[in-house]
Amino acid sequence: MSRVLITGGNGFVGSHLAEKLEGMGEDVTLFDLDFNSNTRSLNCAKVRGDVLDYGSVRDVVDGKDAVFNLVGEGEIFGEIALLDGRPRTADATAMTDCELMMIERRDFLDLVRHQPEIALKLMEVLCARLRHTS
Repeated sequence: MSRVLITGGNGFVGSHLAEKLEGMGEDVTLFDLDFNSNTRSLNCAKVRGDVLDYGSVRDVVDGKDAVFNLVGEGEIFGEIALLDGRPRTADATAMTDCELMMIERRDFLDLVRHQPEIALKLMEVLCARLRHTS
């Protein structure tokens, strides 16, 4: 049995993943700001916390074999490495068949130079994520 942590576990995708993993006998912990009807029927541990609170994250991650942050249809990931040019901060594994678009940093920078509104849109996405987590 694996010990699995799902951040944002109160959401539609996170709660369904937790349900599947529980059904497979996994030890699941959900970590989110709040919990509602999406998780009511789940027997797993539910920890309230903010992913921006390092202490809370450190405590809830300790001893887990896997940590999931779920990305839905139409969302982006890997933008930190795209913006700062450093290695990615995490691995990504698809749970279903997906169509993905990848852009190299050099191509992205050229695109932003010619179409600066793309940078503005990316800033909006990042700000929305920050608002959701804080």
